[in-house]
Amino acid sequence: IIPTVIDPLPDIIGIIWEIGETDFSIIIEAKVDDLLIFEFTTNHDVHLMTFEEYTNCQFNSNNNLGDNSPVFYNIPKTAKGRTLYFGCSVGTHCSRFNMKIQVVVQE
Repeated sequence: IIPTVIDPLPDIIGIIWEIGETDFSIIIEAKVDDLLIFEFTTNHDVHLMTFEEYTNCQFNSNNNLGDNSPVFYNIPKTAKGRTLYFGCSVGTHCSRFNMKIQVVVQE
């Protein structure tokens, strides 16, 4: 019998998506198939961004994942070994309050 390595079960990663309640400078580590859950009260949205959009707080790719809490995002296999970027496009939430995060997806 050959032992089989079983991938660990996906994690659920809750993200409090609120100005003043979250340290947006942290980098979240995740793996393929993990579920990100962005939770907020009102007046926010969650965009999947390119690195350039993330750096400049620009929302050109129009990848709005939702503006009603909670917003769910399953990390796809194509993200393996990459960094994903998320931000809020409402008002100056991104540029003034740094409401954006990085999620590093393990190899």
